[in-house]
Amino acid sequence: MKKFKVEVTTTNTYEVEIDENVLNEEWMQEFRETFYSFSTLEEHAQQIAEQRVRKAERTDSFLEGYGKVRVKDYYGFDSKKWDNPIDGITINIIDEDEITETEVTELS
Repeated sequence: MKKFKVEVTTTNTYEVEIDENVLNEEWMQEFRETFYSFSTLEEHAQQIAEQRVRKAERTDSFLEGYGKVRVKDYYGFDSKKWDNPIDGITINIIDEDEITETEVTELS
């Protein structure tokens, strides 16, 4: 039996919209008490995008610490139509899982 290690590199590009009136200082303080010590919206945008990348089931818009967020893709899909997301966060998908490189190595 042959075994192969296959490393697939993908690119995911998102535009993360955060309403600073919703994710205000009071909201961030509560978030820091329970989750991570983020103090900027940029840190939240990074966390939101990274959680999206890690999701195996892309139809689930729930993100830990944020709840169900609005997701819009390039095909016209908008989770707001069926998912009842929270206000203040929208992930606009620009590119998702576009394969940029694949490397295969036979294992002995």
